[in-house]
Amino acid sequence: MSTTDSPSTVIEHVVLFKVKDNTDPSKVNAIFTGFNGLISLDQVLHLTTGPLVRIRSPLSNFTHMFHSRYYSKEDLSAYSTHPSHLALVGETFSICDDIMVVDWVAADFQGLVVPPAGSAMRVTFLKLKEKVSEEGKNEVLRVIKGIKESIGDMDQITCGESEGVFDCFAGSFPWIEGNGGRRFQGGADAFAQRKGWGLFGGRDCG
Repeated sequence: MSTTDSPSTVIEHVVLFKVKDNTDPSKVNAIFTGFNGLISLDQVLHLTTGPLVRIRSPLSNFTHMFHSRYYSKEDLSAYSTHPSHLALVGETFSICDDIMVVDWVAADFQGLVVPPAGSAMRVTFLKLKEKVSEEGKNEVLRVIKGIKESIGDMDQITCGESEGVFDCFAGSFPWIEGNGGRRFQGGADAFAQRKGWGLFGGRDCG
């Protein structure tokens, strides 16, 4: 698929890994190089892996992240059950203490499916209190989508509600340089505080 194509909806797939201490670096590199090679699978629109630059949440100690995109849930499912993927998953369990998977539907997708070379990515997972209504959840998504308009150095943002075990909201965006990530986080936090929702279980990775 061309990097200039822009489907109206994509499926975002993010996996966080906590690699065991004292794991042989060559083994870690070999496994994540293998994951990067899965970009050759027909279902995969975009795929990247690597070590985290920083993590803000005191609840998390993840070390690496995997991010990929798909046209549909069916494509993600086909990727997940592909023998090449399953073989790497088996190897990954042997070197990791913890793994967290979050998927969401990025509706009204805009921009490049494949971020420009040299981009950075910031991912934030938010869990809202149970009392927040569906209308309130939708408002959170609308506000997060709108933050991009006020941040000049942000290339792209997607967000949605996770359908996995974690009842999370996830937003991600790449940017080339600047402090757009910090301004994004400040805007999201300030909005939640004004509403009195109180976010908890948040995970913020860059």
